[in-house]
Amino acid sequence: MPHNPPPHNDLTQKIAALEKEIETQKQAADRLQKIKNDWENIFHAIGHPAMIIDPEFNVISANQTALKAVGMSMDEMRGKKCHEVFHQLAEPPECCPYGMLLKTGKNEPAEMIMEALGRIHLVSCTPVMSSSGRIEKLIHVATDITDRYHDRQALQKSEEKYRRIFESIQDVYYQTDITGIIHVISPSVKNIIGYDPDELIGQSVLDFYKDPEAREMLTQEIIKSGYVQNFNVEFNTKTGGTVIGSLNSRMISDGDGQAIGFEGIIRDVTDHRKVEEEVTKAHQELSQIFNATVPMCVIDHDYHFVRVNDHFADFFGIEKETAVGMKCHDICQWPICQTESCVLKKILNSETPDEYEISRETAAGKKISCIVAASPFRDIDGRTIGAVETIADITQRTLLEEQLRQAQRIESIGTLAGGIAHDFNNILSAIIGFTELSLDDTEAGTMLHDNLTEIMTAGNRARDLVQQILAFSRHDESEIRPVQITPIVKEVVKMLRATIPSSIQINETLCPEKLIVNADPTQLHQVIVNLATNAKQAMAEEEAGVLEIFVNSIFFDEDIENQYPDLTPGDYVCITVSDTGTGILKADLEKIFDPYFTTKQKGDGSGLGLFVVHGIVKKYRGAITVYSEPGKGTTFHVYLPLIKKYSLGKPSGTFEPLPTGTEHILMVDDEPTILKMQQQVLERLGYQVVSRVSSLEALEAFRGSPEKFDLVITDMTMPHITGDRLSREIKKLVPDMPVVLCTGFSEKVDDSRASALHIDGFLMKPVNQAQLANIVRSVLDSRVRGKDESEADLPG
Repeated sequence: MPHNPPPHNDLTQKIAALEKEIETQKQAADRLQKIKNDWENIFHAIGHPAMIIDPEFNVISANQTALKAVGMSMDEMRGKKCHEVFHQLAEPPECCPYGMLLKTGKNEPAEMIMEALGRIHLVSCTPVMSSSGRIEKLIHVATDITDRYHDRQALQKSEEKYRRIFESIQDVYYQTDITGIIHVISPSVKNIIGYDPDELIGQSVLDFYKDPEAREMLTQEIIKSGYVQNFNVEFNTKTGGTVIGSLNSRMISDGDGQAIGFEGIIRDVTDHRKVEEEVTKAHQELSQIFNATVPMCVIDHDYHFVRVNDHFADFFGIEKETAVGMKCHDICQWPICQTESCVLKKILNSETPDEYEISRETAAGKKISCIVAASPFRDIDGRTIGAVETIADITQRTLLEEQLRQAQRIESIGTLAGGIAHDFNNILSAIIGFTELSLDDTEAGTMLHDNLTEIMTAGNRARDLVQQILAFSRHDESEIRPVQITPIVKEVVKMLRATIPSSIQINETLCPEKLIVNADPTQLHQVIVNLATNAKQAMAEEEAGVLEIFVNSIFFDEDIENQYPDLTPGDYVCITVSDTGTGILKADLEKIFDPYFTTKQKGDGSGLGLFVVHGIVKKYRGAITVYSEPGKGTTFHVYLPLIKKYSLGKPSGTFEPLPTGTEHILMVDDEPTILKMQQQVLERLGYQVVSRVSSLEALEAFRGSPEKFDLVITDMTMPHITGDRLSREIKKLVPDMPVVLCTGFSEKVDDSRASALHIDGFLMKPVNQAQLANIVRSVLDSRVRGKDESEADLPG
């Protein structure tokens, strides 16, 4: 078919349409070019290195920032591997985001060090996909994060540092909201109350306060002041116990200043509190010990009192507060104060403890003896910063030591008196014995008989005097028994007349009644002698005066207890000793019964006389008073309770003839005179006597014919063999041989000890005829009775 050309109008329209399409395409091309130019401008304007790479890591394009960063042109960079350009590596680094995209399919940026740039960048890799879904190219953008990386690293380090601190602190850090709900709490809380932090987050602090009111007090204080410091609270622990926490806390506010919670630090002070309590307790104990001991003080290097205890203040009669700060010598006023002998100077210089003994007089005038001991006082570094002094009142000890010395002197006197008494009794034995024999041979009424009677009386008085000396020197317990006062006073007066100068007149006024008291005769004798001796010494200066001794009875009614608290109503004997001597000062009257107090010159007395008298009188439930005026003499009254029911022993009765006998007696005494006298006495009584002056000869005589003798009489103190030993040897030979022991003085033998030694009789020299005759007959008869009883017990 022929081709017919289109109509003109159609052609015109097609041309117009074509032109329009061409124009449209041109506009599209222009827009595309514009977009391309804009993209390239944007791509090159990016301030971070950016590249376009193909899937094989080859660089297709790079922006100006990237080119400038590595110093390359586009032609130099195009076709190179990106990791060769920026990382200077033959292979992509492990952290390459494109490599990770290929491995994991995840498109994630990565922090990488660009070795070519020497900086740290955040690299992103954005894939450009084809219509078929394949990766055609990738856009790499690297953002320099070096400074931010370093800041972040520093922040991380700081956070790590504070995290370690937070986790390692011993104290507990916490944050709560305004109601007390815990939001933050450090791990150290487990060490304190046993809970893990996770167990506490979201819990109320009230659940852990032992006393919920304490939390209210804490809150109010924080609201009031904005914070609190060292607020102690007891917390409950997980195990049921309690701990003490010390809180430092403050309020947390928001931006508008509104309170939104609290934060703070809790420190466990349980052990610290225990230590404080122990320290407080130790301080209290030390303070009690400091105040409970003897007077004590602490003195610094400048001799000021730093501290004194209660006893020190009382000792010196000063307030503790007043003493502190004063110099020691202003209070103590020891004689050696402020001298080179000052102990404190030695202590502070030599640092060696020292002590000294010193005497002082109290404000009341009482003299006391002290031992002051000083030791260095050191600080915690061991440096001597002062001294500690203690003062021990040794007045009583000094008195006891003096009493001991006095007792030792008395013991020495007693020992001497015993020795003298032994010899004197031997002499008296001869005097009394031969006098009695002479009286038997002399007619009564003649002058010779009268003279011998006077000798006998004097001998008996001498014997009694020796017995008193011996009684005074003995240390046995006193024998308290009913005693008649008058004979003792008479005996004292006799003794005084022999010892007191004749210029001093002695008057005695004795009650005619029998006045009986419970006492030891020797101690009662000592009371009167001591009072009379004091009276004599008070008149010694004038060598004249009157000593008066009165004895009478007196009755005290109920009012006596007001005047003499130690006495009870009843009948008393009153012994008055009065003198016309110098008298006693009023200030001394209150002290005359104190031990060792004396107004006499040194060497004139021990000061024990009135002290002993007072002790004896008090022992017998009595009282002693004194009245004196200077220049008008002194009067002592001794009151002792009278007793109504008593027994003084059997009366001596009438004269009875001496018992006689015919037995054989072995007599031993190292004094020939006594031996001669006693042999005559016994032979006149009918006995047959063999006498020996040697105990060895006597023992040999007995061994030669023991059956010859019926009795042995032996002296105690003899050379070679003493009487007690001789008795033992004789009884070894003849067990039932009776032995009578005689002695002038012996601490080894008395009545009870003689019995323990199986001695059958005991005689104290001097022995008169009656004593010798009676004991010989008694011992011999006892032996006969013993034999008769033994024979009666024999069978048959």
